[in-house]
Amino acid sequence: MTANISTCYSPLNILLELIGHTQEPSLCSSLLHTPMSELTPITLIEYLKTLGLTLFLEFFFFLIPFIFHGYTLREILKKGFQSAFLCNILSHPIIYFIFPALAVTCEMTYMDMLIRAEIFAPLLEAIVFFRIWKLNQPLSLASIVAANLTSWGVGIYLI
Repeated sequence: MTANISTCYSPLNILLELIGHTQEPSLCSSLLHTPMSELTPITLIEYLKTLGLTLFLEFFFFLIPFIFHGYTLREILKKGFQSAFLCNILSHPIIYFIFPALAVTCEMTYMDMLIRAEIFAPLLEAIVFFRIWKLNQPLSLASIVAANLTSWGVGIYLI
């Protein structure tokens, strides 16, 4: 039985791979441990598609801090969109273009790069979010982490 390739890139499978309990060791291990220099770079169309999907999936999570802060519905939607757009327009290109280039230079595997990128994104987004909106930090951080895990975990199945 062959695995769906996208399952190899899911957050759960990455964690299982790290602790040595993968469900599809032959396929997923080989994909996750492929050197970045052997992978095909993403095209602009593919990138724009992933950015749009990421914005859609994460938008709802970016609303949460504004909902709990007592803004009106209009302000919640406006600030939620602004924060999702700004945070992703800053982090997304770095993850899709800078991280792979650094990974090739540093001779990383795909999994090495993916883990670093998925830690970097919510950290950068949280810094931007806190500096601009100054809302409840634990709630905002939880929302940003949930947004990133959702876009990673769900997005790989939709692309």
